[in-house]
Amino acid sequence: MLVELDAVAVRYGQRPSTVLSLADPALAWDLDFAVRRFGSWFESQREATKDVPLSAADKKAPPTKRVPKHTEAQLLAMLGIGDGEDAATVVGDPTAPRLRLADALTADTGAEV
Repeated sequence: MLVELDAVAVRYGQRPSTVLSLADPALAWDLDFAVRRFGSWFESQREATKDVPLSAADKKAPPTKRVPKHTEAQLLAMLGIGDGEDAATVVGDPTAPRLRLADALTADTGAEV
């Protein structure tokens, strides 16, 4: 799974293709690129925040506070793994279509995954 492969590569400072002992340079490059792209997307989703309104009772507090946008369970549900919440709840609309990883990775570039 890409989540674990990215984590192992980051922790031990090795390319994912080295972790898997891939000998073919073209295949190694493709795998390294895909894992890096996935890891960047996953980390950006993990670090994403949103503003949540506070109660009007506390006049000294700012009107909103910043909280994580996604829980770990929601992120895993986006990937179709784990027993977390449905990915539709991540976008705040229970009728929304399920977010696919391929859609998320190509959203900014238009490249095919």
